[in-house]
Amino acid sequence: MKMYFFKTVLLDNFLDVPLPAWILILVGFIWAIYQTNENEKKRLNKNLTLKETREEYKIRRFKEIDIARERIKKEIKLREKKRYDERVRQSALEKKIIRFLNTEESKLPASDIDFRLSLNDIDKTKSTLKKLYKSGRVGRTSNYRYFTKTSKDRKTQPVTKTSTKDPEKELVKLKSLLDKGLITKDDYNLKKKQLLGI
Repeated sequence: MKMYFFKTVLLDNFLDVPLPAWILILVGFIWAIYQTNENEKKRLNKNLTLKETREEYKIRRFKEIDIARERIKKEIKLREKKRYDERVRQSALEKKIIRFLNTEESKLPASDIDFRLSLNDIDKTKSTLKKLYKSGRVGRTSNYRYFTKTSKDRKTQPVTKTSTKDPEKELVKLKSLLDKGLITKDDYNLKKKQLLGI
């Protein structure tokens, strides 16, 4: 059966095909092989290009990461330097304010201190004075006037003398002043404690 098919169908029919048709078939076959090879080459080149591109992408990505790390390091150093400079400026401002308050004999509000020292930043002056007050380096009155406790302040403050007289007589005298309304109860209690040495 196979032999008959080969002899009758293939050989008889193909031998009857004219020569130009055979040439076209052969050219088409060669062209198909050529195109297949070209497509395979393109595919291989594309794969190689993709591999190279991936490698280049990795290299570029690593470079970008290194650049970003360096930029972050520089920013951190810059921030640390700014913080250090700010601390130095703050310390210098605190010393300047304390020196100024030591030379003054009066209690001054923040606005006067800012104006006299030509700081031109009232908010910064207020925050610095508040910090100095909380740390105990300057004093403050109830109406927010600042001062330092220097020897001048101690001299100008009235010195309370303890009397060598009889404390009982002094208390009677103070009680009468309290009853007349000339002194307050707080003043009376304070003087009482001083006299009794409590």
